[in-house]
Amino acid sequence: MRKLHLLYFFVLFSTSASAQTIIASKDGISYCGTTACLGQVDPCTQLLFEVSSTIPSGFNSVYTYEWYENQNSNPSKTANGSDDHFQPTVNSLNYQVKCVVKYINTSNGSISSGYTSNIFLVTVKAAGLNNIQQSSEAILGCTNSITFSSSASSGFGIWTPSSYSITWQNPSGWTVIPPGAQLSEIVAPNATTGGVVTAKMILSGCPFTASKTLQVNRTTPSPTFSTSNQYGVCAGTYAFAINSICGAVNYTYTISGNSDCKFTANNSQLLTTSSTSVNIIFPSGNFSVTLDCKANYIGGLSSSNASKTISSGYPAPPTITVNGISPYPNTQMDVTVNTNTNPPYLWYVNGILVKTAYSKQSTINIGTTCGSFPVTVKVSNSCGSVTAGDIYYRSCTGKYKISPNPGSANVVIEGVGNSTFQLIKIIDRLGNVRKKISFEKGSKKAQFNVNELPRDIYNIMVYDGKNWMSISFSKM
Repeated sequence: MRKLHLLYFFVLFSTSASAQTIIASKDGISYCGTTACLGQVDPCTQLLFEVSSTIPSGFNSVYTYEWYENQNSNPSKTANGSDDHFQPTVNSLNYQVKCVVKYINTSNGSISSGYTSNIFLVTVKAAGLNNIQQSSEAILGCTNSITFSSSASSGFGIWTPSSYSITWQNPSGWTVIPPGAQLSEIVAPNATTGGVVTAKMILSGCPFTASKTLQVNRTTPSPTFSTSNQYGVCAGTYAFAINSICGAVNYTYTISGNSDCKFTANNSQLLTTSSTSVNIIFPSGNFSVTLDCKANYIGGLSSSNASKTISSGYPAPPTITVNGISPYPNTQMDVTVNTNTNPPYLWYVNGILVKTAYSKQSTINIGTTCGSFPVTVKVSNSCGSVTAGDIYYRSCTGKYKISPNPGSANVVIEGVGNSTFQLIKIIDRLGNVRKKISFEKGSKKAQFNVNELPRDIYNIMVYDGKNWMSISFSKM
């Protein structure tokens, strides 16, 4: 017996073929013999299949053709031996067809068993429905309306139909709020139920459908402290607020870190209330406390804690980072104040106010100071002010030598007279520390490499264990 072949051709659209022993025709004249030739087919396309075979030995004609779709056990069409065609409508993404042929011996009436063709798989474009979007959380206990929406999509392998309808299915107990729209719906959830929201696209005049689902869980979100809340306080009473959460039964607030900080409502450090604002009394002194808040929901469920740290008292002493000291007789010193307080920042050189700055990084005027000089910065909050600083050094006669200067690779630093060093920082003109090198304490002479630095002018800050000084260096 010779192999049976299934012929497949496409009558409505330009397409290409798909399996080996199968041919497809776009127009009934030209044929292609591979699935790749057939290409992707739009949903609901009507296709024409044809089967041809060579009658096996012992039989002399075809008795029946049985056509099967999508691995169904019952045939979609059974035809007599004169009808070798099947013209179905593509109705699924992984659509496939096979044919079972039976033969008859007309002399004695004997009928053969079925001869099954190869299976022809049609590559069908997916109907275009994007993922479902949800406008807001389905918070436990909250029955505020939520909008669910989708959209028709397009692209390679995706078909956007010109005519379709969308149906929505929601968890039990949810109420649809009219009028809604085809690609969106507004629903009012009940207080507790979660589940799956389904959008189903139905093509007009065609059994083909596409669906998207979204699992909707009932959430227990944490509160958020208002951005207007103070993080630095003094002795006294202060209010702290959170956002109101739909569905929350009440809120539990907790203070930790100082046993004398208490809620004014109950003179305790634990307070459960429906209010979204609490008052806390702070004693005098410098300390920090943590204020926690969680939302409580029906069924005994609670959110995780939202926390904020509140500092009470004077600000912590600031520290200063020196980004560069200009060589004598230039007058600039680039500095950064390290503090958690808000501006202004008051800079002093030799006890004289030289700048009121509103940025943490600043350039101050040190005049033509030589030798050691103090630089301090004052920071303030509502409780008071704190001033801190350090002693810096600038040589006007040359306490250290850098050679060669300009240099390109290996550079030597050497202390003049009794000068020693233990640390250097190489700083670019933007104040960035490009290199930091530590040496043995009390070093008099050392070599380091600057090969990786771009060609530019740098400040080399030298530290002797007590003071800093600056040397200008040119990288070639």
